[in-house]
Amino acid sequence: MKKLFRIVIGALIALLALYYGGVNAVLASSYGEKLLNVDPALFQIRYDRAWTLIPGEIEVRGFKLSTQDHLVQFMVTADRVHGDLHLLTLANLHFHATDIEADGVIVHIRPRVEAGSELEKYLGDLPLIEGYESAMITKEEKARPLGPLLLLDFERLTIHHLREVWIERQRYNGDAELTGSMLYKPFSRLALRDVRFSDANARLAVEPHLIPIERIGLHVDLEEIDLAHTTFDSLRSLTAQLQLSATVEPRFLNGYLTNVKGLSTLRASGVEGPLEVDVKIEEGVISDDSKLSFSTPRVAMRLPYVEISGAAAVKARADKGRVALSVEVSKAALQQRDGERLAEADRFAVLATSGVDLTRMDSVDAQLILSGGRVKELRDLNQFIPGGAGLRIAEGQGEIEGKISLDAESARGRGNIDVTASSVSVKNRSAVITGKLQVHGEIRSLNLDTGAIDLSGSSLAIEEATLKADGKTSPLWVKAVAEQAVFTPKGKTQWTTKFGVGASNLQPLLAIVSANLPLPRAINLLTNSPNVKATAEMIVKEDSIELPRLILTSQTVRAEGAMTLREVSKSDERLEPWGNVLVHAGVFSAGVQLDGSKIKLVLFDLKKWAASKNLVGEAQLTPAPVAP
Repeated sequence: MKKLFRIVIGALIALLALYYGGVNAVLASSYGEKLLNVDPALFQIRYDRAWTLIPGEIEVRGFKLSTQDHLVQFMVTADRVHGDLHLLTLANLHFHATDIEADGVIVHIRPRVEAGSELEKYLGDLPLIEGYESAMITKEEKARPLGPLLLLDFERLTIHHLREVWIERQRYNGDAELTGSMLYKPFSRLALRDVRFSDANARLAVEPHLIPIERIGLHVDLEEIDLAHTTFDSLRSLTAQLQLSATVEPRFLNGYLTNVKGLSTLRASGVEGPLEVDVKIEEGVISDDSKLSFSTPRVAMRLPYVEISGAAAVKARADKGRVALSVEVSKAALQQRDGERLAEADRFAVLATSGVDLTRMDSVDAQLILSGGRVKELRDLNQFIPGGAGLRIAEGQGEIEGKISLDAESARGRGNIDVTASSVSVKNRSAVITGKLQVHGEIRSLNLDTGAIDLSGSSLAIEEATLKADGKTSPLWVKAVAEQAVFTPKGKTQWTTKFGVGASNLQPLLAIVSANLPLPRAINLLTNSPNVKATAEMIVKEDSIELPRLILTSQTVRAEGAMTLREVSKSDERLEPWGNVLVHAGVFSAGVQLDGSKIKLVLFDLKKWAASKNLVGEAQLTPAPVAP
């Protein structure tokens, strides 16, 4: 028995001596790396020193692992690694490590680049991958089918001093602590189990911006998902908590506001400010009391037609199954997209709401609110007056209020805008109107994708006004209501309008016409006819304005007609009228034939002329339903 015992003990000692001597000798020689690098084109393992004291456990200094496939290159390096590296699993392209403790870790992930691709010009900004000097895909690689990928499997991993994570052009530098278990196979499999990440005073470079991070804490659990077929429902198993203090630019809001159908035109930019985030996610759903706050001395919100800028405060909170986000811009300035200022406002706000379920694409609805607005130069509103109208705002200041609601699901908006000016001058070449201006813009529909806007129901009124024309001054009121008004900025037909006008006399209406051509004296004599009502359809195209039906009545004048206004020439913005109008003034009736700069009065065979022009008789003309 003693002899058998001595044999067993001797065998164990020999086996241990063989293991420690042989394994450590191999690890210390050049054969160690050669045995590990069985397929250098797919993966490479390098180290400065390695040894084992306990069977199964390996201590490594200067560890480097690089791997690549047709789509991506991956590298992880560590100053020190201790734990169970199951190197035999590499034969099955499975890098399996358990109970790992690493120190001084760097992670690089670089996409493979094809010649001529957009990413090729950014090659110098991509991370370095030791063992694979170039990210370019060779013709030989492109011709071969996609080969097997290396599976990285870490169980019970602890990393001290995670110094860098560099993925494509995004680069994180810090001194983080990371624990947990994770499984990753490029573009195939991903699982995170009890992963905890914390750091302070780190930096995140997102080209071309640098984000200082004062504090970050992250805890994530994610059951294995198929990266090749990822859907929103893949987040059903996600449980996470993020606490972050950082300094960022307002453009981080775009990920929420613009990555949803219907809000693609709403963008934020500006000066960096402090961001605080405390978000908890359970099974893919944002938990109540998750919150975010951000402030900046200057934000610019880019909207259709205008840009609004000022100091901003941003708050978001999850409550009762909804996420409510508010962006409050104080001392706001409204300006055109080319930089010309339109107005100022005490407050501009974007109020947005969405669901908390990350597993489905939820709609983000929003309201845009403008209050305490002041228009310093009403002349800036001339851009919204059709070019052939013949009227321009000469001077004046006003106040503006507005609210627009945006529905992301339908990509539409609706609301209203009101402008009030106590003293404003509107003029053309023959007349000046001075008085109180009230504009109500009824936004029935705003297409958030194309910028097309339906302003049907909008109105304009000039009250307590005076009219100066031909050296005379007289009291005046004018009110116009758009039964239909559609503006399509990208279409050949920019405006389609059907409107009604009421006025104290004909002068302001004929002043619009006389802005483009001289009127016969006989027509000018009719301008004092009071209680004017008119309706018209107007179609504004790139080079012309069509009035297919115009009906006007007053106390002594009734008229019906159709005309088209065309530009005199490319160098002359005046509009020449082409068409016909039938006029009745008391017992006097006449036809007005418009042929560009020539105007002809038709007095004889009037019925025959009117019939040939499809104009109705006097008895059939009805007043337009517009009241002062």
